[in-house]
Amino acid sequence: MRMNICLLFNLISMLTAFQLKGQLPAEKITELDAFFDEQYGPDQSLVNGARYYNMHLLASGHKFFGEDEFREGKLVLDNREYNDVFLKYNLYEQQIILRYTYLDQIYHEIIPSNSRIHEFELDGKVFRKCNFPGTDTLIYQIIEADDLAFYFHWSKTLSPGSSKEYIMGEFHQSKRDSYMLRNSTLHKFRGAKSFSKIFPEHQSEILKYIRKNIIMIKQATDAEMINLLRQCNIIIRG
Repeated sequence: MRMNICLLFNLISMLTAFQLKGQLPAEKITELDAFFDEQYGPDQSLVNGARYYNMHLLASGHKFFGEDEFREGKLVLDNREYNDVFLKYNLYEQQIILRYTYLDQIYHEIIPSNSRIHEFELDGKVFRKCNFPGTDTLIYQIIEADDLAFYFHWSKTLSPGSSKEYIMGEFHQSKRDSYMLRNSTLHKFRGAKSFSKIFPEHQSEILKYIRKNIIMIKQATDAEMINLLRQCNIIIRG
């Protein structure tokens, strides 16, 4: 009976607060949201997912994008944006791992359903789930400049380990598959020549720019690739 009274009291408090939210200034609404996070836990739409277990603890290396640590980023779930969340991008299993704390002050790690994820940001890079004709739905890092865009798909592979050393596999370096989206078509490229062929009418000019600026396509940084995109736009427009 006592528990029912407590639940009823909490329900009345919640309804009253929600009614007040429409009449409060923005800063008070933020305070009220923080109060409910503390009292009733984090947003259930955000923390709804399978619990994460690392099944490769004995493997050499790690399977994540960048460092093996949670970093602050942004996540878009069901078209709702969540800022200041802590994420890891599992390249081997193509999963996003979310870490959060609750009233117990213990870290919880979950895997949001891939079907709910639209986009996320990590280390200042934008990743988006996309589907193109003839391809599976994949997660791409996207770099855009005017009418052109690079789509990078990142992955990692695991090779068998040595049973004598008790190492259960070894994760290799991150692999980046590079594509360009032009005229609604996704073009894959590996190096300078295959990239320049995406622009048959300007192939020699683009190849000349790449060689002059010593751009190593396979190892190029995001900044170098952005500059390349911008130069391609300048060449195309004459």
